[in-house]
Amino acid sequence: MSLIGAMFGCFASLCAPEPVTLTPVQLSDPNGFRTQQIYRLPSEANWPFTVDEGMLLCTWILGDPAVFFAAGAQDYDSANHDDAFSDVRTIVLSDDVIDLVILNFVNADLFVEQISPQRRLEMVMPFFEAGARLCDQPEGASLPPGEL
Repeated sequence: MSLIGAMFGCFASLCAPEPVTLTPVQLSDPNGFRTQQIYRLPSEANWPFTVDEGMLLCTWILGDPAVFFAAGAQDYDSANHDDAFSDVRTIVLSDDVIDLVILNFVNADLFVEQISPQRRLEMVMPFFEAGARLCDQPEGASLPPGEL
């Protein structure tokens, strides 16, 4: 199921005739995510992002892994910040080209420019697959680079 489909399902459940209990994902709670720092290797030709390092994040939403790339998350220091995610910019990584285009409209500049949506999907797939494997780790897990 695509993330757009999951969002539509949440909206549809709000309109249901019977009460439905939803558990929102708290994006400000890093304990619900599994994380892994990633960075561009000097020889990497298919790096899809405009920044050279960031974090892969994964959590489960409606039974499916939701994978994100966050730029600036690796610099977070809880002792010096009141808001953990004030400087972090996040994009959705997906195996659905529509998710990649629509859900990333606000931070689309984190993707390399001037590539087709299909080419973007091809470049993102290895990171989405690694992020989905990251979701198999325990909640709150943080893996060093190269573990997956």
